[in-house]
Amino acid sequence: MKPHWIKTLLVLIAAVALTACISAPAKPASPEYRTTYPSQFIFGDTYILKSHEKIDGNIVGFGTTLIIEKDALVMGDVSLVGSNLDVSGRIAGDLNVLVGTSFIKDTAIIAGNINQIFQTTNIAPKALVTGEINTYSFPSAASGKAGSKVISLLEWLHPGRVMALQAGQVFALVIVSLLGIFLFKTPTSRITSAIRANAPAAWGAGLLTIITTPIVAVILIITICLSPVGLLLLIAFFISSLWGWAALSSILGMNIINWLKLDWSIESATIIGALILGVLSSLLSFIPCIGFLLNLMITATGIGGVLLSRFGIIPK
Repeated sequence: MKPHWIKTLLVLIAAVALTACISAPAKPASPEYRTTYPSQFIFGDTYILKSHEKIDGNIVGFGTTLIIEKDALVMGDVSLVGSNLDVSGRIAGDLNVLVGTSFIKDTAIIAGNINQIFQTTNIAPKALVTGEINTYSFPSAASGKAGSKVISLLEWLHPGRVMALQAGQVFALVIVSLLGIFLFKTPTSRITSAIRANAPAAWGAGLLTIITTPIVAVILIITICLSPVGLLLLIAFFISSLWGWAALSSILGMNIINWLKLDWSIESATIIGALILGVLSSLLSFIPCIGFLLNLMITATGIGGVLLSRFGIIPK
């Protein structure tokens, strides 16, 4: 017969093993994410973050429809402009929305704040929002004239329309440059020569003109007897801007043609230059502050060339 202490030890081991099996708490089931994506930038179209997919970063969207399905996860913030949102999953960061519609379903979890401007947000009763809901609108009610006009303007400025306006700007630049070469070939060539001869001086003269012309024109227009002079000054400024862009397009196009060693006409070179310059200007316009300053420098150089050549009269 085995000693008494051996029996006691076996009983204790059996009891501990049985207790461990019975009392071990079951871990709560958490969704497994099959696919993980980095931060996403969405422009237009529809983006669906499917169930058991995760964004390890932020989502930024313009003019899009974003759908976050149940058991999908966004680790960062979701920021949308002019977009529609349908959430059934989880957003670990903030939800920032400007102009659009949001549907937060019963299974949705928003761990951060909801910051909305001119946004219609529908939150289901069982949805969980742990942060604050901050809504901004103009002091006047949305039904008022001022508020409704601003909302209409923001809704009209859909990214698709913005792209169409940019494309129209490029097309207009090509037409203006082509007309400048066809109708005023010699004066335009004199403007390009003035810019080539002294680009810094052209830039300085153009920048000074951009700063002073609107001020002088407004003063002249306020003075009733000199108002026609102010209007003529603004018209001359507008023509100088377009003509300067045409000259710069010609310079850029000719440099590209010479670099490629192509035997093309100046008209063809100007079209190429206008296309490239127009696309470049459109892309720069999407860069805050810096893009505006770079476009201003380009415009100032063109206007300065027009001034230095006395509107294409004086050859350089």
